[in-house]
Amino acid sequence: MCMFLLPFTTSHLFCVNSWKMSITDVLSADDIAAALQECQDPDTFEPQKFFQTSGLAKMSASQVKDVFRFIDNDQSGYLDEEELKFFLQKFESGARELTKSETKSLMAAADNDGDGKIGAD
Repeated sequence: MCMFLLPFTTSHLFCVNSWKMSITDVLSADDIAAALQECQDPDTFEPQKFFQTSGLAKMSASQVKDVFRFIDNDQSGYLDEEELKFFLQKFESGARELTKSETKSLMAAADNDGDGKIGAD
């Protein structure tokens, strides 16, 4: 059983349920590129728009959990603001970091219980 994520590389490989997977196994490379293009400049990231364009909004619950595990660097089961700052880089290694206001916006959009963390469930 895989107990860790592989270090993020340009191939976007990570380990889920004992097998290696690429982010493009669940999302289209073209959709990811389009979503990243829309938020290339600082303070242009809009969570809902990114989720729609990238295809995240259309994914099954199981696929969303796989992507979540990919983003969850420390495998804590939660995403905090520090992990969210690097959200775009999980889709493309050369992507920019989210600004502080974008990170807070993403947290507000997904933190259902207001604890400052986003859980997989």
